[in-house]
Amino acid sequence: MEKANSIETNLLVSVIIPLYNAERYIDAAITSVLNQSWPNVELVIVDDGSTDASYEKAKQYECGNVKIVQQANKGASAARNKGLSLACGKFIQFLDADDMLGPDKIAAQVAALQLNPGKIAVCSTVQFKDGSAPETFEPSGYDESFLSNCDKPVDFLIRLLGGYDFRGSMVQPAAWLTPREIIDKAGKWNESLTLDDDGEFFARVIMASAGIAKTDGRVYYRKFSASDNNLSSIQSSTALQSLYSSIKLKAGYMYQFGESVPANKATYKQLKELQITSYLTYPALYNTLTDELSAYPRWKYIPVMGGKFINSIAIVFGWRLAKRLQLIRKNTSLK
Repeated sequence: MEKANSIETNLLVSVIIPLYNAERYIDAAITSVLNQSWPNVELVIVDDGSTDASYEKAKQYECGNVKIVQQANKGASAARNKGLSLACGKFIQFLDADDMLGPDKIAAQVAALQLNPGKIAVCSTVQFKDGSAPETFEPSGYDESFLSNCDKPVDFLIRLLGGYDFRGSMVQPAAWLTPREIIDKAGKWNESLTLDDDGEFFARVIMASAGIAKTDGRVYYRKFSASDNNLSSIQSSTALQSLYSSIKLKAGYMYQFGESVPANKATYKQLKELQITSYLTYPALYNTLTDELSAYPRWKYIPVMGGKFINSIAIVFGWRLAKRLQLIRKNTSLK
């Protein structure tokens, strides 16, 4: 094992923040970067056509190691790609404008990656409600169970997507730290995707790596109420088509190592969840998914659809009735 004193402390880490209408949160995000214990960090902020005061707020921090640029609104993936074109670091840290890094997050991960060449690093995520103090929350024990040191990237990805037990989880983009050379190998962000663009991107990154190093440190992910108009809560036709495309792409990355039952189950799980989401609201996509799922074995899997009542209905009477009731309750509450 290499000695701790072999860690180089002069390696540059580039933090890339895509910024769009986040004037309430950008100060906290920037401050969390500038307060990192790792001594050599540059910050690249790409304002993606904000219509509020986001750019002006970020501009106040511009200095030698903080770059601020603007572009016409093209989406978060395009902003991240612009950031990559400007970044000079050996390691890349992505951070959304409403999230924050724990102070030792980058230091712990740079150290781990120097001892584990070819790997990418992941840490714990603390989800906190908007308006609450982040430090009063702890990481989810469920999500933590999917984060571990791993020398087999395809196994990590399949487990994350639920291929071994239909459970599954997700990793927030900011939880990763990635050597630039692995991103260059995996390719840029897919700008044609709007929903699950991060899932598709990091699936490629995982598969381009030699494995995953689980580290100390935390990221803080801000959760908004369902009424907030954030992209992840929007179920438009375009968003769901993007999710479908992402699922198909991720399946292809898993199948690079050969088709297997776990890889098929991971893909089935994602397609089934999307089928249920699109039922009655997006019939064309629903019919496409129903046809595609008919080629799989009839695995018994019903995802969590809501509260205890709806889930009980889905288990006893089937998910279609549960979905109908769910939509009725939603439409009633909107009147």
